[in-house]
Amino acid sequence: MMQLIINDAPTEVNATTVAQLIEEMKVPAESVAVALNQTIIARDAWSSTSLTAGDSLAVFQAIAGG
Repeated sequence: MMQLIINDAPTEVNATTVAQLIEEMKVPAESVAVALNQTIIARDAWSSTSLTAGDSLAVFQAIAGG
């Protein structure tokens, strides 16, 4: 396990990629956006984006705008 900061809260996870983290969090991938260390990560890059202990992530509801 490693500790990440997710939405400002220290959290222990088993995930090693953003895609694994979203699955572990049991949130619908199609309805969220993810920022890793203040950089938005494109959904198609989640499976290839590695996580490192101490990373800071913001997982938030994606809202379409007009």
